[in-house]
Amino acid sequence: MLKLKKREKQIFYLVIALLSLFLVERLVFRPLADRLSRQNKEIELTRMKLTKAKLVAGQKVDILKEYSELEKYMKIKGSDEEVTSELLKEIEALARDSSISISEIKPTSNQKRGVSKEYAIEVRTEATMPQLINFLYRLDNSTSMLRVQKFSLLLRDENSDILRVTLLITGISL
Repeated sequence: MLKLKKREKQIFYLVIALLSLFLVERLVFRPLADRLSRQNKEIELTRMKLTKAKLVAGQKVDILKEYSELEKYMKIKGSDEEVTSELLKEIEALARDSSISISEIKPTSNQKRGVSKEYAIEVRTEATMPQLINFLYRLDNSTSMLRVQKFSLLLRDENSDILRVTLLITGISL
C-alpha cells in the first residue's frame, strides 16, 4: 500500500467516512423513509374511511327507522307473476270499492329500476266523474304504491255523464 502522509490519511479516511454515510443513507435510511411515507398515507386513507364508516354507522338507526316506515309500501314481493297478480287484485278491489266496473285490465310491461321493479297495468273502464275521482284518490293512497302514469278520458256518448277511461297504472315492488 502506498505510504500516505498524515494529512492525506485524514482526507482519505474522511472521504471513506463520507462515502460510507452516503451509501448508508441511500441503501438504508432512504428506503425506510419511503416506506414510512407510504404507511403514513395508508394510515391517513384508512382514517378517512373509518370516519366515513362512523358517519354511516351513526345514521344506521335513522335509516332503519325510515325503512320500517316505508316497508309497508313495499309489501308485495315474489316472482313477476305473483307481484302482477297482487297488483291486479289491488286495482280490482279499489275499483270495486269505488263502484267502478272494469271492462278490461291487462299487464303491459315490467321494468327494472335499481333495486326495485316497476309493473305497468292498463285498465279500461266506464264511470261517472265522482266514481272516477274516488277511484283515483284510492289509487293514490294505496299502500301498494300505485300511480297513474297515463290517463285518457272520453264521453261514452253526447247525452251521457258516463266516461270511458283508459289508465296506465304502475306499481313498484322490491
